[in-house]
Amino acid sequence: MTSTVLTFFYGGLINQRMLDRLGVNPTHREKAVLSGYGLTISPYVNLKREQLGTVFGQIMSVSHDELTKIYQQLKVKYLPQAVSVADSNGQQVAALCYIAPHMDRGIAEYDHVWMLLEAAQQNGFPGWYLELIQSFMPPQGTK
Repeated sequence: MTSTVLTFFYGGLINQRMLDRLGVNPTHREKAVLSGYGLTISPYVNLKREQLGTVFGQIMSVSHDELTKIYQQLKVKYLPQAVSVADSNGQQVAALCYIAPHMDRGIAEYDHVWMLLEAAQQNGFPGWYLELIQSFMPPQGTK
């Protein structure tokens, strides 16, 4: 039996289509909230420390092999950090969260924003959070 790690995902990986594309099959999955961080997409989805910030996402139990497969193929290096998130019952649970310590700024890629927005809508995230995600949408004609 392969051991799994509880991981907080906050970007396109909360979209089932992306998980299917990557061949990632979480054994557990539920909505969760991370406090003390804010969402940014410039050009890729990432987190930044914000004392009063809130990030919505999902916690998933995934294998170490799946985490390696996901994060080895990205254009930016994300590193695992231990965080405490509120699960769907409001209970604090420890999880890994991958955050890029450095990312060259750039215009968000349409597909990254859309994959996150679609999943955020499906998960019923608050309207203000959907508006935040939409604010990263690049100008028309930009891919």
